[in-house]
Amino acid sequence: MIETLVNNISELMSKTGTATRKSAEDITGGVQILERISDAYGDNVEQVKATSVQISKMIEKAKEVDEISGRIAEATSVQAKGTEIMLDGTEKIGNLVDEARKQSEELKERAENLDRISEELNGKMRFFKIN
Repeated sequence: MIETLVNNISELMSKTGTATRKSAEDITGGVQILERISDAYGDNVEQVKATSVQISKMIEKAKEVDEISGRIAEATSVQAKGTEIMLDGTEKIGNLVDEARKQSEELKERAENLDRISEELNGKMRFFKIN
C-alpha cells in the first residue's frame, strides 16, 4: 500500500512536471507572440508618425495654395475694377468723339454757309469794283 501510494505520488509528480513544462512552453510562446505584437505595434506607430508628417506637409501646401488663390482672387478683383474704369473711360471717349463729330459737322455747315455768304458778298463787291 505504501508502495502504491509512493507510485501514485511519483506519477502525480511526473504529470505535474510535464504540465509545468507545458505551461512554461505556452508562456514562452505567449511571450514571443507579445514580442511580435509589440514589434508590429512599433512599426505601426512609426508609420502613423510618417503619415502624420506627410499630412502636415500636405496641410502646409494646401494653406499655400489657399493663400495664392486668395491673392489671385484679389488681383482679379482689382483687374475687374480696372477694366470697369477703362470701359467707362472708353465710353466717355466715345461720347466725346461723337460730340466732336457733331461739332465738326456744325463747323463744316457754318464754313460752307460762310463760304456761300463770302461768294455772295464777293459777287456784290464786283458791282463796286473799278477796272
